[in-house]
Amino acid sequence: KRKDGSEFMTEIIAKKIKIGKEKFVLGVVRDITEISKIQNALIDSEARLKEAQQIANLGHWELDIINNKLFWSDEVYRIFEIEPTDFKSTFEAFLSAIHPEDREIVNETYTNSLKNKVAYDIVHRLKLKNGEIKYVNEKCKTTFDNAGKPIRSVGTVLDITKLKIAELKLEKQIKEYEILNQEYISQNKLLIQAKEKAED
Repeated sequence: KRKDGSEFMTEIIAKKIKIGKEKFVLGVVRDITEISKIQNALIDSEARLKEAQQIANLGHWELDIINNKLFWSDEVYRIFEIEPTDFKSTFEAFLSAIHPEDREIVNETYTNSLKNKVAYDIVHRLKLKNGEIKYVNEKCKTTFDNAGKPIRSVGTVLDITKLKIAELKLEKQIKEYEILNQEYISQNKLLIQAKEKAED
């Protein structure tokens, strides 16, 4: 507490020292009220970000290309349905979580984005351990050093499974409608031809 009775956060660093035969404790007390406020604001901001990502089914990731170290937000782990302890946090581990039929195109698209220094944007499937299929839209941007060497990629993963399933159902219904329509047209032609013959 300050002399006026107001409270403030402190950090105390102390160390035992010996001078001759005498023993002392040397300490430093530092006012960390502002630092504590900033830390609490950061914690609140991270909590809001996690909540927003969960609601939107949107996660973010960062790849340290030099050290091949991949960071995933909690929401990416949730989308991929992988426990953080079961993930090796490398680009190769990410590729292994993708549907086997989509791995090559995902790897190729990302590699080309590095070569051509363009943004990465792809829709692909995930094949979960239980056999379930999910659809995601991944986007990323890469930072390059002065020599043009890629050093860091940051991106997002959006779970679009519900939207994609609805889209596939709609495509199927359209195809079925087109088939029925063709059959109707064919039958109509046959009826017209039969009518014309009967009139002759």
